[in-house]
Amino acid sequence: MPQISQLPVIFFSQLFWLLVVFGIIFFGRLEHGMVDAFEASLVYLVATTVAVAAAAALLPGRPRAVADAQPVAVATSSSAAV
Repeated sequence: MPQISQLPVIFFSQLFWLLVVFGIIFFGRLEHGMVDAFEASLVYLVATTVAVAAAAALLPGRPRAVADAQPVAVATSSSAAV
């Protein structure tokens, strides 16, 4: 068992090797399918978003977007007095 004065050296050495081992496990697992699953999810999300937007554009009587709305005149106190 290490002495108390040796604990910082032992701690940092063990922490280093722990990070190395977990890093190999984590990035090794990413290579074997996690990236493919993430890419498939991203492609699905983009495809459904585009499909929903295209379907909404074809709906008759759809609500107008804020950008399409007509500007509303706001009466101020100076214009109301005139």
